[in-house]
Amino acid sequence: MATYRILKEYDETLMLIEDMIGSNGSPNFQLDKLGENIFGPYYLGTYSSDHFPKYIHNEQCFIMNNKSSRTKGEHFIAFYKRNGKLYGYDSFDRKPNTLSPYWKHKHIINANTERSQSYREGNCGPRSLAWLICFSKYGERVIGVI
Repeated sequence: MATYRILKEYDETLMLIEDMIGSNGSPNFQLDKLGENIFGPYYLGTYSSDHFPKYIHNEQCFIMNNKSSRTKGEHFIAFYKRNGKLYGYDSFDRKPNTLSPYWKHKHIINANTERSQSYREGNCGPRSLAWLICFSKYGERVIGVI
């Protein structure tokens, strides 16, 4: 039952976010504005892969693109730090620390076990925000559900 509730909440949250900012290629400033409205100071922002935040305190989250600032963005991944652990969510279900050479040596826990986004969809930004919202509420219980 809890699995169904979490997945349903994720889907509903995703639809709301897409209604607000669209579902095709969300720019950083839209993700930042919504992230700041939802999480306040706990949302660190949206970054390119070569600008990984240096100081991440517990209960902070952010979104990163897997491409560096020198190239065009490609795909957003969500990160959430809780209880000293950094969780990374990729809607294509790839291990986050393999997606950028800048993240190779970071200890990132893969927070999903199956792909939730098709390759035809361009909604990785809204999916990242929806996941952050669900993780903030349910914690590790979202792993393997979304």
